[in-house]
Amino acid sequence: MDKSTECPSEIEHLNSNMLVLNLFVTDVTVDHSETQMDIQTDCTKAQQLSRHCHKQWFSGMPLPPKIQDVNTSSDTEVQEGEQVRLRCGASGKPEPTYRWRREDSSLIHASGKTELMVVGSELVIPHVLREHAGAYLCIASNGVLPSVSKRILLNVRFRPMIRAREDEVWARLGASVNLSCVVDAFPEPSMVWLRDSGHPIYSHHYLYHLHHPAKQKYVSGMEYLNSTRWVISLRVSNVQEFDLLGYRCRANNSEGTAEARVAVFKITPTTTTTTTTTTTTSTTSAATTTTTTTLATLPFTSTQPGDGLLPWIVDIGKNGRAEDIEEESEKLHKHKQKHQEADNHWNKHQERKTFTYNKGG
Repeated sequence: MDKSTECPSEIEHLNSNMLVLNLFVTDVTVDHSETQMDIQTDCTKAQQLSRHCHKQWFSGMPLPPKIQDVNTSSDTEVQEGEQVRLRCGASGKPEPTYRWRREDSSLIHASGKTELMVVGSELVIPHVLREHAGAYLCIASNGVLPSVSKRILLNVRFRPMIRAREDEVWARLGASVNLSCVVDAFPEPSMVWLRDSGHPIYSHHYLYHLHHPAKQKYVSGMEYLNSTRWVISLRVSNVQEFDLLGYRCRANNSEGTAEARVAVFKITPTTTTTTTTTTTTSTTSAATTTTTTTLATLPFTSTQPGDGLLPWIVDIGKNGRAEDIEEESEKLHKHKQKHQEADNHWNKHQERKTFTYNKGG
């Protein structure tokens, strides 16, 4: 091959401060793969961008990168506080460069630095913490597409940490109450609810009422949040006096044990006696009632016979049937006649001062 052949180049961006300038020979065939090429490259393009430049040259046909499992770390598990060293190896022409980033794109805290991406074939974390746990991607590239990557899962073992969402819970007798605790641990711990006495609480049936179906007195549950966090819960139904005590949520794994306590208290109904004094103000209303009184001039009823007056007829004007009313009307008419006659006699007597009373008529 003529050395004067123009060789295209490609700039590979590693990060904000580093570039790799790769120079390729496009007309080299497989038969010439062993041909040694003395290619002098420069970093004019990189220098124009005011960045550091890494020059590399190679002989033979360009090959894309390929991860070499033997030189690359697999999923790793360490104890909190230990050192972690993740390696990445790949083949390819030219020689690949490596970048590390977290799968969830969160920052990497390593070697006293916090970066979104770390350059190099190794990722070293001197003192690993539980926050470092997660998936990491090793990305190998050399300017020949496609770039390749490998996912490496880092697990960090640590003893459980547990806390109650509420340290005190209040309930009325006969009501239900919910208790819950948040657990952080790896590996996954065994979790259980205990009484203050240390006896475990198991879900079992409890009969509320003779005519009701059996229901569970205690119901425990567990909610998975992520690979290192859970929420455990306990529901106590039909709270009675013997349920008013301390409950402990406990978690245990290979790294240790932890527990938290929740106390249940009774809400005592408060009887409030309300004395209501009602003051009644009597207001005398001067109501003007117009009573129309019809004064009937009734004849004087004398028990003395021979006084010249007729006695009042008994039962006149009494309520009754229609025929009774007609009969009474006739009696009244006759009585009026006699009454008129008596008045006439009375007037004459007053005029003459003398009056002769004839009882028969």
